Amino acid sequence: MVLAFLSAVSVAVAAQPDVANLMTQQTAAVIYGLPVLPGRPELIGQMGGHSIRFNGAEPVGILDVGGVEIGVMDTRQVAEGASLPPQQIFDIAAKQPEPGRTIEALQGLGQEAIYAVKDKEKSVFVLSGVKILIVSVISSKNPGAKAALIQAATAALLKI
Repeated sequence: MVLAFLSAVSVAVAAQPDVANLMTQQTAAVIYGLPVLPGRPELIGQMGGHSIRFNGAEPVGILDVGGVEIGVMDTRQVAEGASLPPQQIFDIAAKQPEPGRTIEALQGLGQEAIYAVKDKEKSVFVLSGVKILIVSVISSKNPGAKAALIQAATAALLKI
């Protein structure tokens, strides 16, 4: 998932936020478009954040483990010794150019938000104060996945 690629900056040790309350299994299933397994906690690459991942209950392909992930990075815990501002960390985490990746600005979420798509992965990144919220889905069967991701990000922003 996109959360795993966020390893461009070194990390300071961070206290684990309570990401389990950011999304229900039911919401993840709506975003995914199929049933999902209960969420499991994960680290966000090397960026000092934490997430919860809901894998699809059934594989959608031989090597394709689809699912939904929601996570939060606290920019104060990123870039050990570098003192990067939150906007710069957001740019590194969310706006890295990649072949085949499209990015669209979203209005009305945090200081800045984007919707990114690459291959089977769709993600919403939101900068809110010193935190970056990321909601992603791989291999969604929901034709309204973009709207569902935005709705989930909007709800999660109220909890971070």
